[in-house]
Amino acid sequence: MKKNQKRGKVTPFEYMVSKRKIILMEINESN
Repeated sequence: MKKNQKRGKVTPFEYMVSKRKIILMEINESN
């Protein structure tokens, strides 16, 4: 679903998703 993704520019939604992924990864590693 990625159309015109400009380098260095992140939409609030993409930022939220990537942040959530990082949090989930950290939780998985701490277990």
